[in-house]
Amino acid sequence: MSEGRPGGSSGPSEDETTTGNHDTDVATPPRKRWDLRPTKRVRTIARLLLLLLVVGGGLIGAWVGLDLLSVRSSLQSAQGSLREAQRSLADVDLDAAQASLDEAREHMDDATRRSDRFTWSVATFFPVVGPSVEVVREVVDVADLATLIADTAVRDGRELLGAGVEIEVVDGRIDLTPLVEAQALLASLPIDDLIAARDALATPRDEWLPGLIRDGRSDTLALADDAITTLERGRALADALPSFFGAEEPREYFVGFQTSAELRATGGLIGFWGVLAVDDGQITFGQTEDYDPFDDAQDPLGETRTGRIGAIGLAGQNPPNVDPAFLARYGRLAAARSFPNINVDPDLPTTATAILELFEHQTDRRLDGVILLDAPGLQGMLEATDSALPVPREVAEVFELDDVLPTDRFASFVTADIYEGLGFEFSAERNDALRRIGDAAFLQIFDGRWDSQRMARAVVEATNQRHLQIYTSDESVQLALNAVGAA
Repeated sequence: MSEGRPGGSSGPSEDETTTGNHDTDVATPPRKRWDLRPTKRVRTIARLLLLLLVVGGGLIGAWVGLDLLSVRSSLQSAQGSLREAQRSLADVDLDAAQASLDEAREHMDDATRRSDRFTWSVATFFPVVGPSVEVVREVVDVADLATLIADTAVRDGRELLGAGVEIEVVDGRIDLTPLVEAQALLASLPIDDLIAARDALATPRDEWLPGLIRDGRSDTLALADDAITTLERGRALADALPSFFGAEEPREYFVGFQTSAELRATGGLIGFWGVLAVDDGQITFGQTEDYDPFDDAQDPLGETRTGRIGAIGLAGQNPPNVDPAFLARYGRLAAARSFPNINVDPDLPTTATAILELFEHQTDRRLDGVILLDAPGLQGMLEATDSALPVPREVAEVFELDDVLPTDRFASFVTADIYEGLGFEFSAERNDALRRIGDAAFLQIFDGRWDSQRMARAVVEATNQRHLQIYTSDESVQLALNAVGAA
C-alpha cells in the first residue's frame, strides 16, 4: 500500500499521465487564420455601386452640362433685355422699360431654377466640374439680384423716374420732396444682398476654371462693381442731402471762393467768402467779405490797415480751440488766424475745422461746414443757368462789355482779365468789382433758375476735378460726401 493516497495509490501512473495529455491534444482544435477575402456577395454589391456611380455620375454630368448651356443662354438673353430697358429709361419710356425688365426677370428665373436643382448640388462634389458649377451658380445669384434691383426701382419708382430727380428752387427754396422719395426707394432695394453675392463671387479660387467661365466671372464682377458703386453713391447722397439742406434743422456753411492768384494747398487763396444758410431747403446767401492785400498808398500802420484786418479775418490771436498740431505746423504763417492763409493744409477736414474755429472766434457764431469753390468750378455751374452775369457799369466800360459777362468767360475774367485791365493803381475799383461779381455769381446759382440735370453734371464734374470741396461737421453726411469724392 502506498502512502498519501486512499486506495494505496500516491498519484497517477505514467500511463495515465501520458493518456491525459494525449486526450487534451486531441480535444483542442487546430488554430486557423481569419479569411479576409470578400465573399461573392460583397464583390457583387461593390460592382453594382461602382456601376451606379459611373452611370449616375455620367447622367448627372450630362444633365448639368445641358443646364449650363441653358443657363448661359438665359444669362445672355437677360443681358439683352436689360440693355433694352436701359435704352428705354434713357428715353423715359417707362412702359417699354418695364416690359424689357419683365423679360429679363423671366430669363433670370429660368437660370435660377436650373442652377438650384439637386443635380447641381451633387455636381459641386465632383473634381474639375465642381468649381465651375459653383462659379456659375454665383454668377447667376449676382445677375438675379441686379435684375431684381432694376425691376424694383422701375416698378416702385415710376413716378420718380418719370419726372426725374428734379431739384427745383422756387422762391429761394429747394424742393426736397424728390430727394426724400429717392431716399425711400433706394432704402427698399436689396443693395446689401448684391454686395454679399458679389463678395462671394470675388472670393479667390485656386481651382482650374474653363476660360469661358473665368471670363464670364470677371465680366460679371466688373459690372457688379459698377452697379454697386452707383447704388452706394446714390444711397449715400439720398441719405445725406436732405440733412445737408436743413431738412432736420437749419444749417449754415462757410463758402470760400479760391483764386489761383496765390496757390494754397486746397487749391488757391480764399479771396472771397460768404455764409450760405439753409432751413428746410430755404436758401439765403450773404455776409460776404473779400480779401484786400493792402496794396494802396495808405500808411500800413494807420487806421485803414486796422480796419482791413477785421475785414479779411486776421485775428489778433489764435482761436482758443485750434488744433495744437495745426499750430505746430503752420503757426508761423498765422494760418490759424488768417483766412487767406488758413487753407495751407491739403487735408480738407483739417483746413475746414480751422476755418470754423476762426470764424467762430471772429463772430461768436458756429457754422456747420465749409464749401470751397474755385473759378472753373463756379463757371461750370454758372453755365448751367443759361444767363449772363451782370457786372458793374464802370467795369463793363473798361472791358467793353454790354453790362453783362458771358458765363463761359467767367474763370478767365476773374483770374486774369480784370487784373490786366485794373492794375495796381485801381486796386480799390478792382476789389469792389470782384466782390460785386462774386455776389452776383453766387446769387445766380442759388437763385435756382437752371436745368437740374445740367447743374448736376456741373457739380459732379467740379467735384471730380476738385474744383468743389465740401466738409460738414455732421458725421453721417460727411461719410456720404466721402463716398462721392466731395471731401
